Amino acid sequence: MMIKLIELFGGIGTQAMAMRDSGIPFEAHRLIENDPSTVAVYNAIHNTDFVPTDIREVKGNDLEILDDGCQYWMTYSYPCTSLSSIGKKDGMVKGSGTASSLLWEVERLLNECDILPNVLIMENVTQCHSKRNRADFDMWCDFLSAKGYTNTSVDIDSYNYGVPQHRIRCFMVSIQNHTGCFVIPYISKCGARYFDFIEPHYPEKYIITQPTVIKTIQHIIKQNECSIQYAQIGRVSVMKNVVDIYNKRLKKDYTVPTITAHSNSSVSRCGTAGIIVDKLGKIEVRRLMPLECWRIMGYSDREYYIAKSVKDNDAFLYKLAGNGIVKPILTNIFKKLYRVTGGEKVHIDSHFRTIQTISTSGMEIVLGERSSGSSQFATWRHYNGRYEIQGYYTSSDPIRNRIAAERSLFRCAADSSVPPAAAKVLEKAATELTVLLDNYDIHSAYRKRDTSACTEYINRLSEITNGVFEDTKNTPLFLFLDECKPAPQTEEEDELEL
Repeated sequence: MMIKLIELFGGIGTQAMAMRDSGIPFEAHRLIENDPSTVAVYNAIHNTDFVPTDIREVKGNDLEILDDGCQYWMTYSYPCTSLSSIGKKDGMVKGSGTASSLLWEVERLLNECDILPNVLIMENVTQCHSKRNRADFDMWCDFLSAKGYTNTSVDIDSYNYGVPQHRIRCFMVSIQNHTGCFVIPYISKCGARYFDFIEPHYPEKYIITQPTVIKTIQHIIKQNECSIQYAQIGRVSVMKNVVDIYNKRLKKDYTVPTITAHSNSSVSRCGTAGIIVDKLGKIEVRRLMPLECWRIMGYSDREYYIAKSVKDNDAFLYKLAGNGIVKPILTNIFKKLYRVTGGEKVHIDSHFRTIQTISTSGMEIVLGERSSGSSQFATWRHYNGRYEIQGYYTSSDPIRNRIAAERSLFRCAADSSVPPAAAKVLEKAATELTVLLDNYDIHSAYRKRDTSACTEYINRLSEITNGVFEDTKNTPLFLFLDECKPAPQTEEEDELEL
């Protein structure tokens, strides 16, 4: 099955790169991107000849979606500058003229198409569905539902896909004429370390010399000197922990601050990473280089050097990285989508058995446990034909998974249209479960086979969830609970009898 890819706000074509890396037969059918330099990089990487195009000047028929036996997948990573926490925060209201309101140009194009794309894939900052923007996000989802799409959205942290940054973005997959819920794949590849992505040698221009910044860094190091360790990169020693200069803190999980369009072009901009280098007895602090930022976004060195050959400018290369999408996330989504749209029908129950449900005001909130027997839980919200995945829980400890999943279930229900009294009960239960998680010591309980401690946590979980049932039984909120117990173990894990 051939996929014809249409990329709106396509940038340098991370979507096409992911499609290529997935091994899916595809054609880069249309690129809608208005920046000439970015389009030039796209063409160099993908061997195409697209021209810069403003989406406001494109008509539905210009997309040339035909009944030719191919599937048409359309991606739209519309501008986040009016949504993100470091942007203008002026929203995406239809007709407002903000950068993020260009989303509604996608609505116009779909209304103008004689044949709709088979699949739509959205990516944006999580603020696209925040309280401030939720009404517009729901309006967009309702429009897609009216067009015959089944929508699944989930917030994904790129750290779980093998890159050393916590870059959380909302992805939404919309499938035309599809029954059931498309389960966006969750890949737990945590543990990526930034120092595995960096170069041992660097030009002097990347060394931070501003006295005020150096003073701030020295203060941060002094506060954390007991936890400082070094890693060897060639003959150079680098501190395993990165200094987050903007937020004035030491990152202790071996990750860098989220890569943004300006994150390393200036030490005064959000997210700048300071790498402490012990170079033959000489301590230096440097910024990430553009190549390293590209690697931390999941791009290959080849893709970086092609872009550099088009325009050798650090600020431009930083911008391309910060405006990109973490490629491994898209690669995994595309692989799963290709299987599903080729005939595999995916429902919640085909991967997860429903173990707990809250139904209220036409909305159903489901807690599911993976049918394969692994200790994985997920929480869905289903309303008016639309599915949203609230979160996955896949630590090696099934008890911790269940506590986190129950908390998500209650928080999700509290955010729904439930009576104030019920919402208060649910919020209280979610808070109590947060305390339970904060006090939960995975090493002394589950891993050390402390059955009494495990039983204590399970009993406390049962007490909280049964308390919710008792306190809401006289409200229009119906809560169905089965016995609280840890999930079955995977084959790789030892059995723990409770």
